[in-house]
Amino acid sequence: MNLFEDLRNKIGKSVAETSHASKRMIELSKLNYKRKEKKREADQIAEEIGWIAFTEWEKEQNVSINKALKSGLERLQFVQREMKSIDMEIEKVKNENKFSYSDGLSPVGHQTTPFSEPSSLLIYLCPYCAHQVGEDDRQCRNCQKNYY
Repeated sequence: MNLFEDLRNKIGKSVAETSHASKRMIELSKLNYKRKEKKREADQIAEEIGWIAFTEWEKEQNVSINKALKSGLERLQFVQREMKSIDMEIEKVKNENKFSYSDGLSPVGHQTTPFSEPSSLLIYLCPYCAHQVGEDDRQCRNCQKNYY
């Protein structure tokens, strides 16, 4: 292999790795936003359930599972399942470390093998303030907000 082919392959690999890391980061950001919205919905439903229970307690000093309470609990259970599904998608994307070259830039004469993305190519940003955060962080050091 000559110098130019080697250089072309190395540059192509770096570009492909960066592109893959960017797509992965965008997907994680979308999933984190989706999960945050589901969490907000679950909190709202839980608040509604609490008011339904409190209102019934005020009337009878007892809480029974009436139609409104049952409906709220079922909605909350459904949203919780959706959140678990999103969590599984997030873990799948986070653990994704295989990459295949679709543009023919894999090294000539070398067998393409899966690799872990170099951490230096991955940049994680806070979904609230866009400050750089660590891959495993759950709270931004800049704005102090929690995220998933």
